[in-house]
Formats: sequence, C-alpha cells, structure tokens
Amino acid sequence: MMLKTVYGPPPADQERIEAVEQEEESCIREQEAPAAAPPVVVNSSGAAG
Repeated sequence: MMLKTVYGPPPADQERIEAVEQEEESCIREQEAPAAAPPVVVNSSGAAG
C-alpha cells in the first residue's frame, strides 16, 4: 500500500476519487487470484530456489 502525503483541505470530489481507487484495487485482486505458478522461494543468499 502506498501512502500519500496531502497538504490542505480534501478536494470536492474526494468520494469519487476513493471509489476509483477501490475499483482499481479490486481489479488487481481479480488478476492475482488465478495463481497457476507455484510461489518462488528466495533463500538467504538471494538466489531463487
């Protein structure tokens, strides 16, 4: 999750912006759901496997 530092009052369309962000997050989750490949395990030396 990326945090944003915002100075000043929120914009008038803050609800619309939050709704768009939630839609983007749901799209990302839907793409990650069909995990066909096994997870990659990284050992302490930094090499995969």
